[in-house]
Amino acid sequence: MNLSIISDQISQDVEAAFSIITQEGYKEVELHNVFGHSIETCNQKEITTIKSLIKKYNLQVSNIASTVFFLCPLYPADKVSLFNPDFYCIEGDASKHLEILRNACHVAKELNCSLIRIFPFRWPDNRKSPYGTQHDYEQILSNIQKAVQIAQREDCTLILENCPYSHLPKGEMTLKVICEINSPYLKLLWDPANSYRAIQDNVPLQYRTWSLEKELNELFPYIRQMVST
Repeated sequence: MNLSIISDQISQDVEAAFSIITQEGYKEVELHNVFGHSIETCNQKEITTIKSLIKKYNLQVSNIASTVFFLCPLYPADKVSLFNPDFYCIEGDASKHLEILRNACHVAKELNCSLIRIFPFRWPDNRKSPYGTQHDYEQILSNIQKAVQIAQREDCTLILENCPYSHLPKGEMTLKVICEINSPYLKLLWDPANSYRAIQDNVPLQYRTWSLEKELNELFPYIRQMVST
């Protein structure tokens, strides 16, 4: 197991973060907030700067921690909002997010990283729970299949996070997507704390029964990255 840390959890200044991460003995870093925006929108000049800093501090990028499909309405009438202004996100509809995913793949390859985080769509402010119903699942699946097609063409692997602010906060729910699509270009990013703190009233009844131990046992073969928040 290799340990890594998201740079902006240390500092919003990329070089300051890299310096501290190296001092603490880490060899790998995940990138999300960089230069006042999310990593997937980096231009070539910014990519070049990051490459230079990675070389300077002898680090490896383990994950392009993008916000693809996070602040993205699942349905046209959905209104989604940001839970934290310091969590930089892309916005727009699914088509816009897929367009930016292509740039995320470019960023990943430039930084010699094969993994790109994606999300199972933010739950809306204007639609009542539960979220992650069968109809929601079918809509999410359709969009993620399109994302996987892009990843396959670009030879990148997407990792789907069970985000507590999304339609699929439980690992059991994201596992269902992974198994349905059944592609080597889509794996799980499992955060057990996210499963634990999922708002129960938001989760359909059939996904409220697994313990974290059972979730780990069921998800283990499909996990590409595990995080602790």
